[in-house]
Amino acid sequence: MQYMELERPKGITGSCGYCKMELYIPEGSYKVYCESCHKTTKVEKTFLCSSCGAQNTVPDNPSKPVDCEYCGVENRLIKRFFG
Repeated sequence: MQYMELERPKGITGSCGYCKMELYIPEGSYKVYCESCHKTTKVEKTFLCSSCGAQNTVPDNPSKPVDCEYCGVENRLIKRFFG
């Protein structure tokens, strides 16, 4: 088996909302998992609908499709960083 070196996605450093440990937050993230305290911290609280542009609240599970609160169009918030 072979391993590949992957480029780290663009992002910033921040801190965990619970234990204050430093975290790397990839650009476009909605939630970040802390490997120190094993909890997730919300990074973004809202997103813009891809159809009408209305501001919507990010749900607890942003990996599932989200219907716009205004026009009803399905939005997918999670995008692949690698591959």
